Amino acid sequence: MTIQPATQPHGREGTIIPARRESVTVLCTHTFLAALAALALRLVFVHWFATTTDDSATYLQLANNWVDHHVYGLSQNGQIVPTDLRTPGYPRVWIIALWLAATCPFVANYSAVVLTEVVVTFLATAALACFALGLRQEPARLGLRIGDHWNLTFAFALLGCLLTGAATLVRPEMPLLLAAAVLVYGLRAWSPLGGRKSILFVAAMTGAFLLPLVPWAARNAVSLHKLQFLAPRYATFPGEYASVGYYAWTGTWLERYRDVYFTVWKIGEERADVNELPASAFDRVPFERALTIWFTPRTELLPIDGKFWPLREQWEDSHADVLVTGGFAVLGYLYIALAIGGVWLAWQKRRESGATGQPFRPNFWGLALLLAYFLVRTAFLTTVEAPEPRYVVSCYPGILALIAMLGVRKGPREEALEGSNASL
Repeated sequence: MTIQPATQPHGREGTIIPARRESVTVLCTHTFLAALAALALRLVFVHWFATTTDDSATYLQLANNWVDHHVYGLSQNGQIVPTDLRTPGYPRVWIIALWLAATCPFVANYSAVVLTEVVVTFLATAALACFALGLRQEPARLGLRIGDHWNLTFAFALLGCLLTGAATLVRPEMPLLLAAAVLVYGLRAWSPLGGRKSILFVAAMTGAFLLPLVPWAARNAVSLHKLQFLAPRYATFPGEYASVGYYAWTGTWLERYRDVYFTVWKIGEERADVNELPASAFDRVPFERALTIWFTPRTELLPIDGKFWPLREQWEDSHADVLVTGGFAVLGYLYIALAIGGVWLAWQKRRESGATGQPFRPNFWGLALLLAYFLVRTAFLTTVEAPEPRYVVSCYPGILALIAMLGVRKGPREEALEGSNASL
């Protein structure tokens, strides 16, 4: 979908949402009240519905003993005994992920603009968390209950699909997450359940995904006299012309977000000047689109030009612009590099756990789901009309989760085993 933005490419005086002062005051008031209501709701749960589990108590005790007594252990017979019952990754990874999520500017800056990124990022993160939790165990059977216990694999898979369906109501490309989840879950279930039950499992996931979309499809059937579960491919009214051929042409070369302003977003608004087109419009295919989407400095919502080259000229024009643009660019590369490091460390941890017989093994299937989703989404986004960097913002909680895997440490038993092997 292509929608003309309210901002100008090089102007600093434009605003995202033109509004009267009274409207801004109302918006600020609603924002404050919504934040206050969210805090009140959480305090209600903490005060009246507080609960805990055995694992929760274990993690809290490990963290407290680690911080207060510098011993990674549990209390036993009045003494703190070192343990490898849980690896240090349990409390450590949580803290790392929490701070990464709280301080990531690529996600936080979209809170200041009325776009879909904040909502879809929340729903996608919740869906990915459910899918990852469901992939921790092999599917034992179909159904929500196994005897007196919940079938968590099946339940988390269906809940993740429901959340993905809700996310699709916000961003129409979110079925890509369903496709990745169906692929990974199908592979995970094929061996223990067999082919027929695996297909039924995938069908149940698809049905759960469609449930949130049924009201929208029903509305379209009644109001528009057509059955449509997703938003249309092009943002046009019925009978309005869509420049499909022009979009197909720009799709063969358009790679830079900056060039979108002079090409795609000028259609139907003003005449496009061929002299404004870059040389790449006539001599290459945009293999670089994926790199543009992931590595462009995410300064499009900031009151700066976002230009970095030529460096001396830009530095003379504005030191702040260069520092912010360069800092965001470095941060983008750093996030991806650290995420790759997290995947590598998790893979190494899995191999070491298998070799030493340790019970802790990273959620390999959860990692596979994240990587499959990133790959499928990136491949799809290289085909859209405008390669906007914001289209991968919803992937960043997954990137941060992979970075948090760098906090996984070896347990005492593994270190002792390595020490004994080294002495042989």
